[in-house]
Amino acid sequence: MKKFDIVLVEFPFSDLSNTKLRPAVVVAVPGGQNVLLCQLTTKKRNTAKFEVGLPRKSCSGDIRFDSNIYVDMLFTLHQDLIQKRIGRVNDVLVQKLIRKKLQVLVG
Repeated sequence: MKKFDIVLVEFPFSDLSNTKLRPAVVVAVPGGQNVLLCQLTTKKRNTAKFEVGLPRKSCSGDIRFDSNIYVDMLFTLHQDLIQKRIGRVNDVLVQKLIRKKLQVLVG
């Protein structure tokens, strides 16, 4: 698994009542067995401070729609729980924007 890979994972609902297979973007691979991920969705919130637009054309792989990365929806996951890699964020400007927004989030 590499930084900026787009993967499918079982994403838990906030009340932990269930999970749903969802795409996510790998934003860090700190070593060991875990990766740090951000949620990826086609829905747009009105919190541009923590969103990064992800056009299909800026990705490789099986990305079907323009999407949004929620950098405030971070989670750590063991690599074995990743269902599969479906693509990659290739656009360097989008990668820089993800880094910048993460810096805003963590200070």
